[in-house]
Amino acid sequence: MKMCADIQADAAGLASLSQDAPERREAFSHARTCAACAAALAEGEALMQTLGEGAALPAPSPEVLARVSQLILADLGRSPAQHRQSTATIRAKAIVSLLASVVAAWFVPLAAGRKLGGDAPLTTSVLLAAVAASTTAVALLLGGPALVAPALASLVAALLGGGDGNLQTDIGQHCLTFEVGMAIVPMSLAFALAWRQGLARRLPVVAAAAAGGALAAQAALLVTCHAVPSYAHLIVFHTGGLVIAMALGALASRFVPAGPAPQR
Repeated sequence: MKMCADIQADAAGLASLSQDAPERREAFSHARTCAACAAALAEGEALMQTLGEGAALPAPSPEVLARVSQLILADLGRSPAQHRQSTATIRAKAIVSLLASVVAAWFVPLAAGRKLGGDAPLTTSVLLAAVAASTTAVALLLGGPALVAPALASLVAALLGGGDGNLQTDIGQHCLTFEVGMAIVPMSLAFALAWRQGLARRLPVVAAAAAGGALAAQAALLVTCHAVPSYAHLIVFHTGGLVIAMALGALASRFVPAGPAPQR
């Protein structure tokens, strides 16, 4: 009979219906006079009861997840320790590269200067260059707070080394060009690192690298600048060059794609 075939084929589905469902009532009513359908519906009910009482699968343990993670990393050719080491190595190389570029931004104008041992002692220049380098390294590691240091150091250097006098615009233009030009190398390097590594803190890194290069150049100008060290000249052209470099770094960072924060 077609009804028997339908009931026996869909016994589990019929058993899963509510007690008031017309299809279920009709099937069970028929089963009172049909042993084959009664047996099929009984099996369906037993199956539904087993499924309903089944325990939920437990969540995977941390050990299992760790093993799976290791297998995935192994497929990629790196263990977790190697992955951490690789991340640390990349960060260390980035810091060394940026520090080298900032030091170069100090040494190049200093070596090219025709007036060594001028009004400011060389030790002051070295200290300011060290601030420039350390600021760049801190920016790569910590981010935003480091952006304050180069601007503050530049202003302090201008206030401590300044005196009466005018802008001396002709020489000041060369000073400003020196600083912005020396900022381009570390800024470009930081831009490339931020682009390749997808740094989330791309703005502080690129802007601080530009500021570090400009501050290093300003440190060199302390002993190579031919202008009379007046407040007007130092603040407008020396500190002003750093501000322009930072602005260029901030602008350049907007073109770097956003990415995940670097792992610690």
